[in-house]
Amino acid sequence: MNLIKKTKGVSNLAASIANKSSAPSPIYMQIEPTNLCNLDCIMCLRKERNLKNQTLSLSDFKKIIDTFPSLALIQLSGLGEPLLNQNFEDMVIYAKAKGIEVETTSNMTICSKGRAKKIVESGLDRVFISIDSVVPEIYKKIRGVDLELPKNAATAISDWKKEFKSSTPKIIINYVVMKENIDGLKEVVDFASKIGADVNFKKISIAKKENEDREVDDYYEKVSEAEEHGKKLGVKIIRTAKLRPKKGFYCYRVWFGAFIDAGGNLLPCCEFYSSPCLGNILQTGKEPWNGKDFKEFRRWVRNKGKKESFSNETRATCAKCNLVFNDTVRKIDPLKFIRH
Repeated sequence: MNLIKKTKGVSNLAASIANKSSAPSPIYMQIEPTNLCNLDCIMCLRKERNLKNQTLSLSDFKKIIDTFPSLALIQLSGLGEPLLNQNFEDMVIYAKAKGIEVETTSNMTICSKGRAKKIVESGLDRVFISIDSVVPEIYKKIRGVDLELPKNAATAISDWKKEFKSSTPKIIINYVVMKENIDGLKEVVDFASKIGADVNFKKISIAKKENEDREVDDYYEKVSEAEEHGKKLGVKIIRTAKLRPKKGFYCYRVWFGAFIDAGGNLLPCCEFYSSPCLGNILQTGKEPWNGKDFKEFRRWVRNKGKKESFSNETRATCAKCNLVFNDTVRKIDPLKFIRH
């Protein structure tokens, strides 16, 4: 069963579902293979989280997938580097056998040519590769390692796709836009054109306070210029949409999907880590999805955070998010909303 069949009619139900605290079976889930990471990027939230090192086992991953047969799309990523989980490709293969589309975000700095081959063979649908600059000095300042590592991995995946005559995985270069790299947008588009990739220009997350000083004022202007450059080269540009309302927030996402960390904890989305925890899938199965805590969180979201059910920190995280709508939105495509 493909993505379209599984989600047919969901868009038209968005408004009515959002008036309830219960939710239908989820169509999307972000699942964290591990919270371990080999890098220490300047904009990352990992340092601000009190992390207990965890890696999801293949058996627990299968249990999560089997708990939600309605899933149409999963994102295998979290606060860690997915490829540090040696079962990554087997996870992809298992989900694909269930008719689920699978994508991941990786820094690709530990991906050898042999690992790139396995990734292509696994059937992965999309891979977002984090390359925030094609200037070696700037990339190293941001990520702390040599630029050639992810560039070589991206090229290897592109080459294996050609070898196997495979259209997947679709390669998307993830470029977190900040003051350090704002002048290099066109250059990463040039690189993407060489390997047949798209580019996703993401606004830097200001959930981390230090990142407020890195946020750029002319993001949309600069990205628009890069987009025009991309049109000339046949490179598709993805950007962070202008979705943040001036007052309050309204998020449909928690009616369609959630985030499960490497320990099985169910959270509203990846912007949260450890709190608010809405249950543990591995301990109690399907119940947390429509359990008391998640229902209360949906009621809280529906009331735009006005109730005192959750902390001011939780409300601040939602209010800073670029994936929030005001309640004038009536028809949405939840999959477009989920893919950011």
